[in-house]
Formats: sequence, structure tokens, C-alpha cells
Amino acid sequence: MPLARPLLLLVVIAASWGRAQGQAVPDSVFAAVKDHAVVVQTSDGVEQAGTLLSFDQDGAVVALAPSGEVVLVPRALIVVVRLVTEPVRQAPVVLAGPPRHVALQLGLVPSVMVDLEWGRLYAFVNGSVLTPFFPSYAYDPVDGTSSSSPTWAFTAGAGGSFSPFDSSGWRLDLFGLLGLTNLAASGNAYGDPISFSVGVGVGLHYTAPSGFTVGFKLPLVGVAITGPSTTQTDFSSRLGQFYATHLVALPVVSLGYRF
Repeated sequence: MPLARPLLLLVVIAASWGRAQGQAVPDSVFAAVKDHAVVVQTSDGVEQAGTLLSFDQDGAVVALAPSGEVVLVPRALIVVVRLVTEPVRQAPVVLAGPPRHVALQLGLVPSVMVDLEWGRLYAFVNGSVLTPFFPSYAYDPVDGTSSSSPTWAFTAGAGGSFSPFDSSGWRLDLFGLLGLTNLAASGNAYGDPISFSVGVGVGLHYTAPSGFTVGFKLPLVGVAITGPSTTQTDFSSRLGQFYATHLVALPVVSLGYRF
């Protein structure tokens, strides 16, 4: 009603006059501003802004703004109750979407990836769609003939996922890696034998409330267990084969939708 707020202001002014006469803030003031935005000032000069939920002889229950914390202000300490004429600024509300766990994504290489995010568990499987366009060739030094075969590259990972920023949608991933491909080189022979590598990777991915997701992954360190480099004993060759495998098999950048 148009007169409601002026009347409330008159009540507060009257309470201030009564307080000047040495009287405590009366019940009528609390009743008039109940469920309204107020500022409660105590005898030590501290002011607390929020919504007055209830009051009794012990004190006034106020939901503080913008945190929403509910506190009890002792009645004996209250010297001023002031009506807030402007809306109290509320904390922003973060709209959380439904739980989303499985995502279908396209990698930049390009590739197709399916990943799973369940609590702190994160896992994925990725397959390159580029390698089939580059058949592997093997040269047989015995009869001097060469042959070609389709190539492929896959990688899988599993590990933990953590949220470094609260309610932001970003998650940090640390996972073990398995890589498998027949796109490998050893002298004049390509694609034979199959390269199998293991290692550790790190990633970062974001999921929006709408389901849109984007991710970034990098191999940290690992070695090739089988493949052309395993004919050599130095670690650098096995490490190089690990990076070569994940260069084509790991989705360094991926975009997709999480269901």
C-alpha cells in the first residue's frame, strides 16, 4: 500500500525518540518491520543489515545480506532498528544444471572421444579419425616387396578430477595414459610393429550448465613398451615414441556435449 512505508518510517522515528528518553526499542518497532530489510545497530556501534525474521525478549533473528547467514542479535544490545528504503543486495544465485556425467566430444586432431566424470573419477577413450586416411606401408627386405594396411590410433586414460574453483564448472584432471597405434616408423618399415605406450597426463575441462563442454589434455611423461623404439635401449627413444603416439591419439583440444 502507498502509505505502508511512510508509516513504518514514522514508527522508526518514534522509536528513536523513545530511545533518546532512555527506553529500549519496543516490540511495536520490531512488529512493524518484521519480514522487511532492516539495519540493526547495537550499543557498541556495530550495524548488521538483513531481513528481520522474528523477535522475542532474547533478541532479534536476522538473515544477513548478502550471505544469508541467520544470527540472533541480543535484545539488550539493540539501540537502533532502521528500515532499509532500498533493496538489500542479495548474493548472486548460481543456477546448477542437472547432473551430467558422460560426454561425447570431437578432438582437434581430429578424433572422437567419450569421457566419464563421476564425482572425482575421470576417464576417457579417444580414437583418431585422421589416421585411416594415411595407410601404413611395410617393406619386406627379403623379397623386395611393400604392402599397405589401414592405420589407427587410440588412447585411454583414467584418474582423478578436482575443482580448483568453486562453482565455476572448471575441473583439473590427472590421469594415467594408455596409447595404442600402428602408425609408427622404423627405417623403411611403417606401421609394424604396433606401438603400445603408458604414461601420465594432465588436463583441464569445463562443463556449462547447458551441457556444453570443452577440454584440454597434454601427455606429461611415459615410455613405449612395444614398437619400433623398443629395439633401442635408450630411454629417449622410448620417450619419443610415447609422445609420437599421443600426438595423434590424444585429444589435445576437444569440444562436445555432456549428457
